[in-house]
Amino acid sequence: MSKSSLSNACRIASYPYGQCSSSADGSTSTSYSECVSACDYSCSDLAQNSSLNCENRCLPGCACPTNTYYNSKSRSCIRAEQCPCYDVSTESYIQPGQNLFRTCTNCTCSSGRFRCENPDCLSTMICPGNQIYSNNASTCPKTCDNSISFSNCNTYKQGCTCPPGQVLTHDGITCVSVDECPCRYNQRSYTTGERILQSCNNCTCSGGIWTCTKMQCDSTCIATGDPHYITFDGLRYSYQGNCQYYLAKEKNNTFSILAENVPCGSTGVTCTKNIIIDYLGSSIDLQRGRNVIFNGIELKNYESIPKIYGQVSVFKSGVFTIISTPDFLIKWDESTRIYVTVYSKHRGNMEGLCGNYNDDNADDIKTAQGITGSIIEMANSWKTAPTCANLQDNLIDNSDPCFGHEQRRDWAKTECSLIRGKSIDNPFNPCIELMDSTQLDMYYKECLYDACNCDRGGDCECLCTSLASFAEKCNSIGVPIRWRRPDRCPMQCDNNKVYMACGPICPETCSGKEYFGCELSGCVEGCFCPNDLLMDGTGTCVPISSCTCTYDNKYYPSGSNIIRGCEICSCANGSFVCSTLTVQECQQNCSLFSEFQCLTSKECIPKTWKCDKTYDCADQTDEDNCIYKCSNETSFTCQNGQCINMTYHCDGLPNCRDGSDEINCTYIQPCTEFLCKTSAKCIPNTWVCDGSIDCGYGDASDEAADCKQEHCDLNSGRYFQCADSQNCLPISSKCDNHKDCLDGSDERNCACTCSEQFSCQTVCQCISVSRVCDGIPDCIDQTDENNCTCTSNEYTCLGGGCINRTQLCDGITHCSKGDDETHMDCAVTTTTIIPSTIFTAVGQTNVSSVGTVISKTSETTSITSITTYITGTTSSTCSAIVGAKWLSDYNLITIGDLDTNSDVEYRTLVCGSYLGTQSSNFAIHRDQNSIDPSLEIRYNISFGSTMNVTAGSVANSFGTVQKISPTQYNLNGRLLGINAGNYGASVFIDTTLDTKCSQVTYDIQTFSRYLSQLLPNNDVLVPQSQPDALKFIVNNTNADGLAIFHLSCDDVLQNKYVQQIEILNNANATVIVINLSGQTCSYEEGNMVGSWLNGLDGRSRTLWNIYEKPSSRNVSLRITQNFMGALLAPFYAVETSANIDGSAAVYNMKARAELQGPQLIFPTCIEPQPPTSYTMQTTTPFAAVPPTKISNYTALQLSPENATNILSTVSINLIFSFSATNAAQKPSTRR
Repeated sequence: MSKSSLSNACRIASYPYGQCSSSADGSTSTSYSECVSACDYSCSDLAQNSSLNCENRCLPGCACPTNTYYNSKSRSCIRAEQCPCYDVSTESYIQPGQNLFRTCTNCTCSSGRFRCENPDCLSTMICPGNQIYSNNASTCPKTCDNSISFSNCNTYKQGCTCPPGQVLTHDGITCVSVDECPCRYNQRSYTTGERILQSCNNCTCSGGIWTCTKMQCDSTCIATGDPHYITFDGLRYSYQGNCQYYLAKEKNNTFSILAENVPCGSTGVTCTKNIIIDYLGSSIDLQRGRNVIFNGIELKNYESIPKIYGQVSVFKSGVFTIISTPDFLIKWDESTRIYVTVYSKHRGNMEGLCGNYNDDNADDIKTAQGITGSIIEMANSWKTAPTCANLQDNLIDNSDPCFGHEQRRDWAKTECSLIRGKSIDNPFNPCIELMDSTQLDMYYKECLYDACNCDRGGDCECLCTSLASFAEKCNSIGVPIRWRRPDRCPMQCDNNKVYMACGPICPETCSGKEYFGCELSGCVEGCFCPNDLLMDGTGTCVPISSCTCTYDNKYYPSGSNIIRGCEICSCANGSFVCSTLTVQECQQNCSLFSEFQCLTSKECIPKTWKCDKTYDCADQTDEDNCIYKCSNETSFTCQNGQCINMTYHCDGLPNCRDGSDEINCTYIQPCTEFLCKTSAKCIPNTWVCDGSIDCGYGDASDEAADCKQEHCDLNSGRYFQCADSQNCLPISSKCDNHKDCLDGSDERNCACTCSEQFSCQTVCQCISVSRVCDGIPDCIDQTDENNCTCTSNEYTCLGGGCINRTQLCDGITHCSKGDDETHMDCAVTTTTIIPSTIFTAVGQTNVSSVGTVISKTSETTSITSITTYITGTTSSTCSAIVGAKWLSDYNLITIGDLDTNSDVEYRTLVCGSYLGTQSSNFAIHRDQNSIDPSLEIRYNISFGSTMNVTAGSVANSFGTVQKISPTQYNLNGRLLGINAGNYGASVFIDTTLDTKCSQVTYDIQTFSRYLSQLLPNNDVLVPQSQPDALKFIVNNTNADGLAIFHLSCDDVLQNKYVQQIEILNNANATVIVINLSGQTCSYEEGNMVGSWLNGLDGRSRTLWNIYEKPSSRNVSLRITQNFMGALLAPFYAVETSANIDGSAAVYNMKARAELQGPQLIFPTCIEPQPPTSYTMQTTTPFAAVPPTKISNYTALQLSPENATNILSTVSINLIFSFSATNAAQKPSTRR
């Protein structure tokens, strides 16, 4: 160190003024002087070459005698040759004379510095990135981050550094010139020249610095949840007042937006339940559960065609109702989220809870009187009713958002962890990576608060609001997230719509999108038409060719012709295509009573447009000779001079083109539902006694004490009354292990009745029987994993739990530790020993021998064995293809789950759960009179309200069925339509589905393996003239009439060079089987062509067998091109966005396209018969009781005889082997 540093060192060492260090070992010590040269050095200065930057000046401090150097380690002054060397790589001192090997040469410590034998070789030291090795590498290098404010610390070391003229980038590895430095935004790096959009400003990266345009941007205020606010200027706060408040108000009274907050929790938290907008004399009311109310009139049908009243446009986009005006835009999710965007022309001219919009959030806490106060004081001052009590203390404890709600804390933490958890399966991960921890913590705490405190029956809704708010934030930074799923805030789409995380804010409709507000950019979440469809006037997605046309508020179907003015127009693709009429035709077609004819163009316009102060004729003759006053008392004169019928004045809907007929009106509309006593608000009857105050601040008449007597419909069995009479809840809330009543009475005296399900012991919770003893606790009290003893037909997993024997070694992991697929039995091939106390399902096998072994369990060296032999044969050689029958009976079979929003033409069997959340139709081509099941579902059901079964019945393995009408049923709380109900079809519980699905799983997987082992008898041709074509040429068949091909999926479906697949059945094969191997397989390019695959007969006799297991659970078989023929892929999860024209049997399926016919046609086989003869040989005191037959599910039973001479403690094993005559599934086993 220099003398200035030495002086500081003395001071730090607490030496008295004027007194310096003394050495205990007798070496030279420092002495104090008022003038010490700054160019006297320490040992460390020798190593760092500090003399290169020495400024010789006089300083007070401690100094070493001349020609000595301060050694900080010994705190003494020593000669240069005594100075140690500091090795930065090991952070240790090397004594003088010691050697050190550095990268490529030996170095010796001398006078505080390393002297190396080959100093040039150090330049070859491998440095990260494009750095170089240097003896004078700065310890505080210049980087892209500090390049503007860089200050050199003048300390150096030997090591890696940037070449001259370059600086380190953010990764600390790469060196670039300063003008190549990347810029940072939202945790991302941008190179020079790249642009981003910040609000409305374009920003360009240049040399690590953003240069942005300086336009005044629109700004958005947000109010969500319980409620949490973000002002126009970005101040974030929460406020729990119970009143009506000015959310945003323009100072010149052009518009105001009021928010009503009412209680939604037992501890005083409130939620925004009503928004009232006052704009240019019109009133717009947004009430939860109702359509938009404009001037007291409830609007309808604004989802597909916006309602435009003067300068106000009302329309739907995704989950949001949107109110658009030239001054502001409001997005409301019809619950407790509202986004208010005010345009930049009002900057600095706003007030209310959303702040003043002046780009400075420090003054957003000013009260209505302009006084700077606290958040509570500011918010209290914006009440619209002075009778409301002021909030005295905000309820949010940022340190513990769940304080006082311990029973909800764990649930809330688990659900809200999506916001900042970085687990591999968190859908929000891409967004989390771009947000700083402060933002994430704010969203997380708000989510915890809402989930814990919103406890009046709407907890899940409050949670979903928090997660949706976070998802909207992700959308705003350009990272849309598909975060919803059937068990977490599901969203059901109907009318052919599909869910999108980022759909167009102005969706295209058959009427176009040329209405006010659709210059808006950005996207919103919700249900939208797919890219190839448009929304018609009924809100249904249709092809453009089916779009209707609109004129004068009337709908005209495609192909309609109308006369419009001097034009004849034909409706095509949603719009009129017009041609001009002759003058004579035009004059003949103008209505004398309702239309005015322009003088020059002869165009006809509505007579009400005449003299309305707006030019509508091209020659402006519609405003000639006008007296702007209505002629009689039955007319109303608009401000623009237009005359309308007096009955239209103050009817709630603007009829004047300038909207002046609805200004300064007082509206009185009769209430046909529940009239609130104080606020006089009219709310739906269904809101009464629902546990949530909806009448508004100061009026709780919808939740009055007489709820129990007057409004809670107990007789219907659909509702439950809390003991304190404060809440009337859906019956589904009773005994659901969740406190919904304030007094907890909904969870008292719960005697669970779980129909066809397992009832947890200490809590009222029903779970699927398949989840009991599976090694994973599903009950809250974990009693589903107690006392688990597997039956003889089950396998005990190492992690606990039982699985059906048919699931052992089936290629799919069922046990939590995977031991059902690593079990020693799984290595069995043909003629392999399998130990078991019994064996089953040998009906498909030629049995060669059976034997027993008896051994002492405690002394493995002592073994006594006896062998019993049985011989027999089955009578059918083709019984293994019994699985083909299922593909002939069903259009679609899933061994696991089905998730679909599309149609299945014929019968469907789902051996897992049905997860459809959107429109789907089943059996659309079955006979209308069918009454046998068209849709069979083994486990849970979750689908949209528009699910339809066109023909036949529906079967489920458990639950309850309620018949609403012959064509409508409620199954486990889900509505579905049965079109054939009038013919005798129904919805019913079929408890045999478990057994059926086990059999189907076994048969389908066995069938696939059987086909894979058939010898190929045909070849594939790639014509020289068509190098992109693959032709399956059938010239041979086997004895059963089968044409067999064997290829890999890479050669066929995944081969990007194959653009055409064709089959030529020259030998008239009964069925063409194409076996495809490979652990990954998808069909995303090319086409299946030719008369065979495009004909019904050909598709019904073509079977694609993809028989191997995928390489991992995450690998799906994606089908994006039309697939022709039956698909057998029992181990694959299949995702489709194109049709499958044939039967399909797969593991899981996510279908976004149709499953069409025909079903598979396959040769039938005689069912196997019992063996006609067998022999048995016993050589020990044990004898076997012979079975009556050897076929499916027959057990060979053994009984001991004269066992007294046998070892006292024994275990019995059968040794079973089978021949390779038929490749069937091995017998199930159990020790």
